[in-house]
Amino acid sequence: MPKDAAKKPRAKASRADGLTYDVFISYSHQDQTWVQDWLVPRLKRAGLSVCVDVESFEPGAPAVLEMERAVTESKKTVLVLTPAYLES
Repeated sequence: MPKDAAKKPRAKASRADGLTYDVFISYSHQDQTWVQDWLVPRLKRAGLSVCVDVESFEPGAPAVLEMERAVTESKKTVLVLTPAYLES
């Protein structure tokens, strides 16, 4: 199997503003259930293109580089600011 075959394809910028996403969600993994089960579905139902690590980050890539890419390719960044986020 080719090395790149297991990689998830990245979303392509197709918006008029040249960005890939409407919003990047930054959160503590302790809050992942709420983010995945409550927040992300509501944002998507509202018609927003959402960047969240489990769906949009390149597997094996350094997380800090993927976060930087997510911020630069998104119109807005939302921090799920909880005690767990502040402790991480």
